[in-house]
Amino acid sequence: MSCNFTTRQAGIVPAIVTALMLGFATSEKAHALSGGEVLNKLDTDQQVQHLSGVLAGLGYARFLRDRPDEDGYKCIEGWLGRETTERWDIMKQWLEQHKEKPVAVIVYAAVSKDCGQ
Repeated sequence: MSCNFTTRQAGIVPAIVTALMLGFATSEKAHALSGGEVLNKLDTDQQVQHLSGVLAGLGYARFLRDRPDEDGYKCIEGWLGRETTERWDIMKQWLEQHKEKPVAVIVYAAVSKDCGQ
């Protein structure tokens, strides 16, 4: 019996194996950070990096949905970078008000107001 992997499928196998190995190597289970955890457990640089990662993921998901149109992707990717102080204050307020919710949900709700759903 022959294996019918395409080149694209074969390229993903090492990535899956690596992800599984890294997952088993950690002693703590991964979980989505809540707004409260981001505010209380991360310093300011870590907060910005975490939010930037969430925005990158949301932007990429929007790109996959809307392609070839990149307007939504570009809006989400640049959301925190525009009017930085104002946006950061808005984000901190949202995190404070919704401490129990996952950060991705909070960020999605905030960004949707400017970039659509």
